[in-house]
Amino acid sequence: MSSEAVPQRGSAASPASCPAEETEWLGWFDQLADMSAEERAARLDRLAGEQPELADRLARLFAAEEGAPPLLSRPVAERAPELVAAALAPAPGGPDGPALQAGPYRLLKLLGRGGMGEVYRAERADGVFEQQVALKLVRRGMDSEEIVRRFHRERQILARLAHPGIARILDGGTAPDGRPYFVLELVDGEPILAYCRRHGSPLEERLRLVIDACDAVDSAHRNLVVHRDLKPSNLLVSTGGQVKLLDFGIAKLLANDMSETATRQEDRLLTPAYAAPEQILGEPVTTATDVYALGVILFELLAGRSPHTRFRSPQVVAKEGDTVERPSAVLQDRRFARRVRGELDTIVLAALRRDPARRYRSAADLAADLRRFLEGRPLQVRPDSLLYRTRKLVLRHKLATVALAAAVAGLVGGLGVAVREAEIARAEARRAE
Repeated sequence: MSSEAVPQRGSAASPASCPAEETEWLGWFDQLADMSAEERAARLDRLAGEQPELADRLARLFAAEEGAPPLLSRPVAERAPELVAAALAPAPGGPDGPALQAGPYRLLKLLGRGGMGEVYRAERADGVFEQQVALKLVRRGMDSEEIVRRFHRERQILARLAHPGIARILDGGTAPDGRPYFVLELVDGEPILAYCRRHGSPLEERLRLVIDACDAVDSAHRNLVVHRDLKPSNLLVSTGGQVKLLDFGIAKLLANDMSETATRQEDRLLTPAYAAPEQILGEPVTTATDVYALGVILFELLAGRSPHTRFRSPQVVAKEGDTVERPSAVLQDRRFARRVRGELDTIVLAALRRDPARRYRSAADLAADLRRFLEGRPLQVRPDSLLYRTRKLVLRHKLATVALAAAVAGLVGGLGVAVREAEIARAEARRAE
């Protein structure tokens, strides 16, 4: 399966066209877009039982993307015009399609769409040399001042990143119709989860792929860039087994170069299944945010499913605390579960801790512990102590704990009174005798 150096669907819609209350379902759209049609239908059925309006919007939006405009209702069309337009857009060369050429590059095939851009397979057309590339172009009708600013910032971020695990930028410019574009190396590969499923990758290979992903993320962090949208579709594995990190469309520079308003708007863009609790709750984003997403991907590679088993409100998931099950506890293969049980459970749960300060300090530390596991050396991280887990349990269930404590105190007090009265009765009986 061929892919490009940017995922098929981007992070989310433009902040300018997406009010805060709409970002949740756009996140669900992005997550469901990476599933097969059967898997998506099953997930939408479960979601319909909890949030029917949200499930209905998503179902209609996917129908529109598949070319079935009659199913599209007026409210969805009003709330997501850019997504619907993209779904019905013709291929390159059509009467309303994008230009067939951008700078010296000829557009060959649409590879994917994101919230603000489209990615094409392209080739050098000026005769200087032969080269096929991935070309990302701002979508027609989305070239607002805010979108163009974000697009230019993504291009600048990619220009400062140089790592074999990050798709490198090759060129950039402006198309004849005025839309900006940039050119990336073309990655022939598939998302990390699909790759491991198709190849039946053993445990060691899966861990090494995550280590490679951690190394790429750590390189971005050392350049003061937080990705903020790590997910399987943004981690492609090439035919040679090399991991490539893609799509820095909503990446954040830790040395903040944005206005406060723009920062607040972009902080709302996320993929719920992989977003850290602090992202969902609007708290400050740090490198630990990417560590959490890596933990979710590692969980999926080990357990075969997400650590969050049901479609719940992201806010509910974020506030639940450290309640993720151990990967080994959900595995059906007992032999594989025995290999995961213990140290790998500890590594995954440390990456998924609710408090960012208690996760691995960096992607490099997560990779280091995975290497220690493969080499049979002691881990740096330690499982939570019984005292810590008890304290967290008490804090999560304050009312129940107070009621239980009151009941125990009453029971102890009543028992004490009963014992005292029995002693008095026995003493009176002895005196009477």
